[in-house]
Amino acid sequence: MAISFTTQPAVGDKATAAAQDNLCSNEMLNDSGSSTITPSGANVTTSLAVTFNKTFPSAPRVICQFTTGISSTATCFVWPTSVTTTGFTLNINRSTTTATSVTWLAFTTQ
Repeated sequence: MAISFTTQPAVGDKATAAAQDNLCSNEMLNDSGSSTITPSGANVTTSLAVTFNKTFPSAPRVICQFTTGISSTATCFVWPTSVTTTGFTLNINRSTTTATSVTWLAFTTQ
């Protein structure tokens, strides 16, 4: 599915407000949140079910990013799996068992 963008008029142009209200030809649907997940062991993949705050018309794309700091010698990987219209599974594999905050963004176009 292609997304086409409109050209924004110069600031002060009468059409500026209208253009800012409709930057994409397709309506973007999104949801975001954060979750805390504690690895069950060092270098062990641990999973957590996450429920969206809304139901999407089709399975969205999900991006995850850990926000808890790690040392320069530690590793941390987070990724989504089993994405549905109502949620996804958040996975973590970290070289320590530190509780980790993860922010996520789910998005799709209608």
